[in-house]
Amino acid sequence: MPLLKIAKSTVTGLKELCRFHPLQNRRRPRPKAGSSVAFNDGCCNIHQAIQEVLPALLASLEDDERNVVLTLARMWRTLVTKEFVSKDIAAQWAAARLAEEQVVILNKARDAYLTACEEDWQNCQPELERTIKALHQNILANL
Repeated sequence: MPLLKIAKSTVTGLKELCRFHPLQNRRRPRPKAGSSVAFNDGCCNIHQAIQEVLPALLASLEDDERNVVLTLARMWRTLVTKEFVSKDIAAQWAAARLAEEQVVILNKARDAYLTACEEDWQNCQPELERTIKALHQNILANL
């Protein structure tokens, strides 16, 4: 299964990559909202998985803005802390490290995720693009 098909969720994509690793014979728990799961980078190459999934994720931005923003935040946090966390926790962590304009976008995405509401991103396209760029740059800096 090509890794580029695994773009919707970092945790799902990384779980798929690890599933085929010869040393990976046990199931990893999925993080619930507000929780985290630590990983050992030796069991599966998280950096490689993120690097391979990143282009497809960025290409899926249109009509999936919320999930792309939150997944980028989760990728960044995973690279820095070596923990898998829920999207809302990753957004909160990333918001503490980004400019105010980007915090507004992260909070909008997080709130939509937590309330399962759809958001209209048309009125904030420039801010959204700058937030995506900042998250992307932080991911690349940690690969």
